[in-house]
Amino acid sequence: MKRVVAVVGSIAAFVVVGACSSSNSSDDAAAPGNRGGNSGSSANAAGNANAAGSANAGSSAKGGNSASGGSAPSAGNAGNASGGSSNSGGAGASNGDAGMTSNGGADAGSSNTGDAGAAGEAGANAEFKAEFMYVPMYLGGIFAYSLDSGSGKLTELSGSPVRPQGHANDARVDAAGHFLYVANDANSIDAYAIATNGSLPSAPSFSHATSARPPTLTIDSTGRRLYVACEGDGTTVSAIEAYAIDAQSGTLSAIAPPLAIHGAPSYLALDQSGHFLYASQSSETGIRAFSVDPTSGALTELGTSPFAAEFVFSGALVVSPNGKYLYSSGNGLNGFAIESDSGKLDRLQDTAFTTDISSDPSATNLATDPRGRFLYVTQFNIGHHVFGFSIGDDGKLTPTQGPAVATGAPYAAAVDPSGRFLLVGNDDPSGLSTFSLARDTGKLKELGSSPNNRSGLQPEVVFAP
Repeated sequence: MKRVVAVVGSIAAFVVVGACSSSNSSDDAAAPGNRGGNSGSSANAAGNANAAGSANAGSSAKGGNSASGGSAPSAGNAGNASGGSSNSGGAGASNGDAGMTSNGGADAGSSNTGDAGAAGEAGANAEFKAEFMYVPMYLGGIFAYSLDSGSGKLTELSGSPVRPQGHANDARVDAAGHFLYVANDANSIDAYAIATNGSLPSAPSFSHATSARPPTLTIDSTGRRLYVACEGDGTTVSAIEAYAIDAQSGTLSAIAPPLAIHGAPSYLALDQSGHFLYASQSSETGIRAFSVDPTSGALTELGTSPFAAEFVFSGALVVSPNGKYLYSSGNGLNGFAIESDSGKLDRLQDTAFTTDISSDPSATNLATDPRGRFLYVTQFNIGHHVFGFSIGDDGKLTPTQGPAVATGAPYAAAVDPSGRFLLVGNDDPSGLSTFSLARDTGKLKELGSSPNNRSGLQPEVVFAP
């Protein structure tokens, strides 16, 4: 459960929606049907094979998949650290990350242009985007920002904050980027229509009551379904609720009655296929697992659930982008292989990768980069630092750097959609910290403009697809 303190504080949930920098910034109206029209996601807009490293440009076997460019979720890997050197001499290890803002870059090994130094990271014709970021704060309102995916600079949007008396626990954006859904302490899910310039209306577009207090929520990869963890308090029953999302209006309709569970759910995570949902618990040990009906979205608990009851208690959950592994931060950092046919979890090793991590039971203090190469986790209670790990082909973790990165009070973290920055929400006056993320090694470096000094209590960090 979120702890209660005798100060005016805030819960912050970062939700980023990619938006082309050419968006009309003067359009303040909430027009959910019009966002993203000029996203510039074609291969010609950013990182096509000719401009950003074709296979003939010295790409290695690991890097040179020039034919695979163009898809927004996974594009932007041109010229990664494993690529070969460019024709004009720029080393692939430091240059040529064309299309890294998911605007359709080809997965080529190196840049033809051979740009040196930091500029080479962009590669030829790379186009950086403004990504919208929303920060719901407990008792502090919902702040709206744009994040420049080239520089990492945060800019607060007009009209921010909204709902200064809100009690937000968590937030997500639907797959189309039209609505921001906020889990509200007043037993409701509030939805805000997102305008084309990223701004929010001063009040929720609509609210939907939940059966109990919702500490967290999640949306499947298709954007069709929303699941809410409801934490009972003695007068209400702990449950997981499932809703269908109307693609046009964003309204929610119950898929089935709330599914009561014994342990109060503290965090929810779906696998990438949408076939299985996992829940950590704040009143019992273990990770509960549910199959998802492919037609209705209704949940059925697996007969072998819960898993890891002897060593996992509460904490965040994250599924690797390839859908093969699940990581948990409850009572140590543990990893599990997901059996694709059954949803069963198999522990990756006999001991936790590290026990030097902690945050509140439902804090999002785990994050992977979009390519699934790195995982980051925060230590909030003691030490105040951020750890980075590389993810092996077998799912096992290896530290990316020596000493952990020190920051304010890192309650939660997430990687932005471009895969270039790690955002950390500090539970102290230092506010939001921004770190650049080295795409070849995963090492972190705090930006000179960080932190932004927007203090908040219990900041959650969540990025939209």
